Amino acid sequence: MPAVPGRVKWRNPVTIVLTPIGLLSAATHYTGTVGKSFQAMDGSRLAVPYSYSFRVRAPVLVGGSPAAKKTVPHYLTPTSGFALVYDGPVDLAQLSVRASLAMDASCAGGARTIRLDAHAQRRLDKNDPWEYHDYRSSGDSLRRVVSLVPAAPLPLACGGAIVAPTELAADGRETSAHRLPLVAGTHVIRASASANRSDEVRVTIER
Repeated sequence: MPAVPGRVKWRNPVTIVLTPIGLLSAATHYTGTVGKSFQAMDGSRLAVPYSYSFRVRAPVLVGGSPAAKKTVPHYLTPTSGFALVYDGPVDLAQLSVRASLAMDASCAGGARTIRLDAHAQRRLDKNDPWEYHDYRSSGDSLRRVVSLVPAAPLPLACGGAIVAPTELAADGRETSAHRLPLVAGTHVIRASASANRSDEVRVTIER
């Protein structure tokens, strides 16, 4: 990992603050080191270098449609697409590999998986639902709306599960489920935010 340029300043006589110049890379481990040559305000130095490590997390799923907080899903058609909102730019190819629609055994043709293709992402704009935004922080400008389309038509009058990672980490690390409880209609599509847990979203797929 190359060195990260930044600014160092004393917050008080016992605390220094390192502020990176620019954004750190997502899903990346960093190590900071204070060398023996660094001199404190009283002139003292460390006997040995001090190192610490941290990880910048990957983009996290925060909402979408029809999987969204406090939003009633729309009726779906066989060609309906989906939107997921992550709190940072995502790797579309990676999301396409890990996102899918798992159809129930009760569907015509039985249980099967329909791949979801993440074909585009964009920044939020003023026309997006307020639920997509985080007006409390500057992180709102980093959020991305990702458009996904099914690789095959959705079967009629049947349920399934939208499966997408909570944290889109390149190392495939497991993360807890992002809960998106929604209820409407009579058939079930579960909006899942992890590979092994899901939440119910009731919708009807119609002609």
